[in-house]
Amino acid sequence: MEVPAHYTPRDFQAEFLANARKYWFIVMEWARRAGKGLTTFVYAASRMVEEPMGVMIIYPTAEQGYRSFWNNIENDGFRSMVLKNGSTLDLVGANADPEKLRGNNIKLYILSEFVDIDSGVLDIIEPIVIANGGQIIIESTPKQDGVSGMTFVKLRKAAEKDPEQYSSRVPATKY
Repeated sequence: MEVPAHYTPRDFQAEFLANARKYWFIVMEWARRAGKGLTTFVYAASRMVEEPMGVMIIYPTAEQGYRSFWNNIENDGFRSMVLKNGSTLDLVGANADPEKLRGNNIKLYILSEFVDIDSGVLDIIEPIVIANGGQIIIESTPKQDGVSGMTFVKLRKAAEKDPEQYSSRVPATKY
């Protein structure tokens, strides 16, 4: 099954989709317009179809999430899909009150534009993911001047060296 049906991944997106399941912790540094949000959504939707689970996409603010994802219309006019098989997809903002992330039994967390999210969010969600065998995907542009910019760089470099983690870098010149 292709999700969404019209999505044809570019080479680097296909590489991510082929490898993502193997790792519990993923760090993606992709340039703007490389399709990191759509690609991680396609991955999440595919997982949700196969296994009912909770997925949470965390943006710096809920407003940014709704503007960038929920209400977004892609270049080809496609809107994000809705699943109805028991899986849940929540879209939240982390900066208003990251403590609200406690107590969820989410299996897949996607942190979008991580450099603008307080890295303390990882301390809240990591124990949940470890307990339920889930995943954390951190994605961001190469921007380093955000609140967690240097943490993002450190996490990406650590993921490059750790065989249980996955790191992907896509500069603007690659696509």
